[in-house]
Amino acid sequence: MQVLNAGDIVQLISGGPNMTIARVSGNVVKCIWYDTESGRYSSAHFMAFLLKVVKNPSTSVASYGA
Repeated sequence: MQVLNAGDIVQLISGGPNMTIARVSGNVVKCIWYDTESGRYSSAHFMAFLLKVVKNPSTSVASYGA
């Protein structure tokens, strides 16, 4: 199982925007991201097994919403 830490850039394994981990509490991870549709920052809690670490965040952002 992958180790997740605050500050890591992640994405849901099903896809979606890049998110930054704000906090990890056991298997629950709080993520924040910029919602381009609303023009605001959003946050939510996810189970760790739903997330994957983004290997190269600078190129992955461009593919979201394309």
